[in-house]
Amino acid sequence: MRRKTVESSPELIYMIFMLVQFMIMILILLAEASPWSFLLFLMAVLSIMIRWRFRIPEYYMLMDVSVNIVFSYFMPEVSMYLYLFVYYFIYHGKFRYSIVPLFSAFLLGGGNADFTYISGSLIAIIIIYLWKKDTLSQRQNTDNLRRRIYELEETQANLLLDYQATEQLTRLTERHRIAEILHDDLGHELTAAHLSLKAAAVILDNENTKAGDSVKKSMKRLENGLTRLKESVSQLEPLENTISIGIDELIEGFPYKTEVHIEGNPNQLKSFVLQLIHMSLKEALTNVIKHANPTKVEVYLEVTDTIVRLTVKNDGVIEDQRVQPYSGLRYMRKRLEAIYGSLSVQKLGQSYMLIVIIPVHRR
Repeated sequence: MRRKTVESSPELIYMIFMLVQFMIMILILLAEASPWSFLLFLMAVLSIMIRWRFRIPEYYMLMDVSVNIVFSYFMPEVSMYLYLFVYYFIYHGKFRYSIVPLFSAFLLGGGNADFTYISGSLIAIIIIYLWKKDTLSQRQNTDNLRRRIYELEETQANLLLDYQATEQLTRLTERHRIAEILHDDLGHELTAAHLSLKAAAVILDNENTKAGDSVKKSMKRLENGLTRLKESVSQLEPLENTISIGIDELIEGFPYKTEVHIEGNPNQLKSFVLQLIHMSLKEALTNVIKHANPTKVEVYLEVTDTIVRLTVKNDGVIEDQRVQPYSGLRYMRKRLEAIYGSLSVQKLGQSYMLIVIIPVHRR
């Protein structure tokens, strides 16, 4: 079986370093055998241990340092405990806080301190601090790289969705163009030909000739062709309630009660605007599922001569949830801004609203 290896880290080495310092201080205490020295040692250890367990600003430890300095005037041997605070400040990068206890311990301790031992300990804690700083920098770089990779993957997914949406929009536009050609050009020409044949049939019918029968047969076939042409055009052209059908499809699988209000005629809008409305609503409903727990969701779509306003409102904002645009909304905002539109979010009490505004360009 493969044996597990213990990975060293700056935090682990720092704990071992401090435990060694505590052991050395205990040996000094046994030699001194002073109750006051033991009490001050416990105070220093307790001060550091509390900060291991709880996140307390380092400057509060200066009060403990001040107490130790005062006692060091009367008992120079306890000035050694000030080095514990020095090590703590250096490890946490608070070098300016370490100056006072360091010089106080050096001046008040006098000959009680072993200069070689203190110098070695200071060099060791500085090396541990630099190691921790380098480790944190590497972790931050790794996190930034992972975040960048995630953003690139998300951008790639959004570009794929944009490509699919553009492809669909192109198909719809082409179908609409073909329908217009068939209706305006071919349809008009066939209708004119049908009227001409109808007039000719009336003239030939009076003469009771075989030509009149042939014309009638041609008229019948032309009428059938016109009927099929109308059916083809109706299939190519979008339905009048396309946007309503799209909204209904989105809401069909939506887990929360939803009310939809539509004002104006959205089917008069251009295809790309309808596509953006559909994508914005889909993204808004997705964020409701991820980040809210509403009792009711309201969708308002207002179409005027100048703007299109889509508002999605829910009353289920999760507590402590900051109002911020999520990644999907940030990308949607860029797409809207590309056509001079806008996207905004508002939080009013327990209500959260997403508002999309798209200008209408009529040509």
